[in-house]
Amino acid sequence: MQKGYHRSSFSVLQSPIYQRPLGKICKQIMRNRTVGTVLAVFVVFFGYCQVPQTLSYQGLLTDNTGAPVADGSFAVTFRFYSAASGGVASATRGPLTVTTFKGLFMITLGDGSTDNAALPFSFGNQELYVGLTVSPSTTELAPRVRLTAVPYAFVANTVTSVDATKIIGAVSLANGGTGGVTAAEARTNLALVPGTNVQAYNINLDDLADGSLTGSKVGTGIDATNITTGSLTLNGTDAAKLPVGTTAQRPASPLAGQIRYNTTEATMEYFNGTNWFFMVPKVAFLKDAKSANAPGGTNTINTWVTRDLNTLVGDNFVTLSANTFTLGAGEYTIEASAPAYQTDFHKIRLFDVSTGIDNANYYGSSEYNTSSGTGSMTDSKLMTRISITSSTTFRIEHYTTFLSTSDGFGSAGNLGLNEIYTQVKITKLR
Repeated sequence: MQKGYHRSSFSVLQSPIYQRPLGKICKQIMRNRTVGTVLAVFVVFFGYCQVPQTLSYQGLLTDNTGAPVADGSFAVTFRFYSAASGGVASATRGPLTVTTFKGLFMITLGDGSTDNAALPFSFGNQELYVGLTVSPSTTELAPRVRLTAVPYAFVANTVTSVDATKIIGAVSLANGGTGGVTAAEARTNLALVPGTNVQAYNINLDDLADGSLTGSKVGTGIDATNITTGSLTLNGTDAAKLPVGTTAQRPASPLAGQIRYNTTEATMEYFNGTNWFFMVPKVAFLKDAKSANAPGGTNTINTWVTRDLNTLVGDNFVTLSANTFTLGAGEYTIEASAPAYQTDFHKIRLFDVSTGIDNANYYGSSEYNTSSGTGSMTDSKLMTRISITSSTTFRIEHYTTFLSTSDGFGSAGNLGLNEIYTQVKITKLR
């Protein structure tokens, strides 16, 4: 014990006064008598909207006889420890000037003045003891005083909000507290690398069916570019809805493997890395249909003659007119056949009327039927694939080497049924 002074003490009173209206000053006096010592502790609390980083400390200074010291000013240093004795102080405030009246003094620790910096918030979650040294002595008064709970500590135990300005360090609340500004940065900060940490996305189609899988559950959707491994399994008896749009609304920068429903073409389509193709190609059939027992017509030898085409069935992507057919830009396969009767050698071709170009890839098979006796009838067959960038008109032409009047382009079967001669199958791929 320091000569000429008696110990001071601090305690925190716990009583119903803390429930009084905000802003009222509450005072509680506690007297504790010990042998040769009288300790009077005054604790004053103020209602604040937020917890301050200060501590009100009151005490009584006495001489070695137990009498209060004379009224005056004293330089006191306050040190905070985690143990009742020994150890190193975790914080020091002072020397600070205290003024006594009949030995009593009161001071606010951590008010931000010189040598009295704000107390750390970490004091709120540890046991602390305070030791006093009164100048000019360098000996600390004994014993140290144990600090007990204060009203703000009880408030903190049931905190309902957080003042971010009181948080030591930076805590970003963006993207769920990840510290990222964008979703990609959030994944990086969480070490979630698509295809490594996140293997697949699972969707319950029952949620899709009853409408419970809403934007709040899936954000803005699923980015397929982030699914690099695994598979997407769709279960249930309902159906999954894919992107829908016109040909003009196709993605500007499509990726291989993307699929969608094309409302312009009324079909599903996929992107193969170069072009969009129909998942189920469209098919149309062109025919030269004549009445029962009518022959195919007279051929002209050693020249290309246009074959009749007068009937169109199947998907509506072909325009047929005057024995010619027109296709829009796209990619197609074309299969054709046409008969010849008693013409010796003969061959068909697909002719590009729009450009007039004779394309060697558009020729059919070379066939032969005898022109002597009762003769015979054979078909020349053509199979090719074309890709056109604009609307183009075509026709089927036939080359023969022997004249057969009236039935050179096909002999009637005389079965009492319509006769079919030239036939063309067109499949639209894209």
